[in-house]
Amino acid sequence: GMPAIFRSLFIVDSEFDILGYLNNEKQSRIDSLILNLQKTENLPEASKILADVQKEKSFYGRGKLEILSFNHSSPAIRKAIFKFLKIVEAEIM
Repeated sequence: GMPAIFRSLFIVDSEFDILGYLNNEKQSRIDSLILNLQKTENLPEASKILADVQKEKSFYGRGKLEILSFNHSSPAIRKAIFKFLKIVEAEIM
């Protein structure tokens, strides 16, 4: 019945933040993280940012990360982004 439907929606929302996605909060957080990643030259900081992106559980921003994996000024950070994208891709499969 209805309680089961709402409980299911609550569980999905708590896991994936569907409401945050619908009201654009999630996209704004990811955009901010990617902007910070573009600006950093510090590999540990970049790794933390990538972990935060992964916590968002979203494909939003993946294209920007792919471009950044070729264009970032730091070779170490480019490599970290590339590895991150490969891990995310492997989790999907």
